[in-house]
Amino acid sequence: MYTQTTPVAARVVSGRKLRLQGLLFKDEKGVYHAYLPALDLCGYGSGRPDAKDSLKIVLRAYLDAMLENNGLEADLLSKGWLLGHYAWLPPVETQGELVLGFMQRGTALRGFTCVIEFPEMCCL
Repeated sequence: MYTQTTPVAARVVSGRKLRLQGLLFKDEKGVYHAYLPALDLCGYGSGRPDAKDSLKIVLRAYLDAMLENNGLEADLLSKGWLLGHYAWLPPVETQGELVLGFMQRGTALRGFTCVIEFPEMCCL
C-alpha cells in the first residue's frame, strides 16, 4: 500500500528518464483511474491496464504540448516542483494529502511506477 512514508515520488533514472509514483483506484461507478499526483494527470478505463494505457496517452499529449510551447518548466514550477542539482523534484506533500483523503473515504489504492522518457530536445 502507498503511504506518506513512501520515498520521494520522482527522480531521474538515467539521462532523460524520470520515475513517478502513481495511484490506481476504482471509483464508486466501477471505473478504474490511474493518477499521477505530481503532474495532476489521470487516465481511466474499465480495468487497471486500460486505465494505465489511457494515462500513457494523456501523459504523452501533455508532454508533447508542453514541449511544443516551451511551457514544461513553467508548468512544473506552477505545480510546486523544484529543480534540484540533478533532477526535478515533485511536491511530495500533495501526494500525502491525496492518499489521506482516499483512506478517509475507504477507497482501495494501489501504487504503481511510471517511467517517462523525455525527448532529446527536452532540457530536463
